[in-house]
Amino acid sequence: MLPEHRRFGLGKLLIIETIKQAGLLLKQESDYLESIKIFLEVAENNVTAIHLYSAFGFEKISRRSQYYRTPNGNIDAHIMVLKVCDEQG
Repeated sequence: MLPEHRRFGLGKLLIIETIKQAGLLLKQESDYLESIKIFLEVAENNVTAIHLYSAFGFEKISRRSQYYRTPNGNIDAHIMVLKVCDEQG
């Protein structure tokens, strides 16, 4: 997200909507699906985003070494996942 658009809660709204849509899909496909996993990647130096994702229950599961290229060198990416379950799971 561009710096001028940060700190307005847009990232939080996007996460909430993504989780809602996953829940709706689970309800529609309840005969076939018990859960949905939402994956994301985030630069390891993006502490604000990592805290936001963690607050929603995302967990770090992996790392992609030297994934992001920057003018100051490459940065690793954390892979995070959130498992969205139906009401029983």
